[in-house]
Amino acid sequence: MKQGGGNVKGLILREFNHIDFLSAGTNEAMVDFLSPLLPLARRLRVPLLDFDKYAENPRSKECLSAIEDDVVSFFEKNLNS
Repeated sequence: MKQGGGNVKGLILREFNHIDFLSAGTNEAMVDFLSPLLPLARRLRVPLLDFDKYAENPRSKECLSAIEDDVVSFFEKNLNS
């Protein structure tokens, strides 16, 4: 995590893609919705907002575990400021 002056400026987790930050339920619903298009998208090499990658390697729960404490801490410090 990058910090400056006691305030969180950003959180960088290179092992996750951008949709891993969505809930597992949301991602699974999107994979179900997009699954009929995934084989065609793969053949055409068209990424479907990374839901094709998520279908192969779901990581939302791991992502939540990695960031939950920092996110909760951030909101506890800043929500009532």
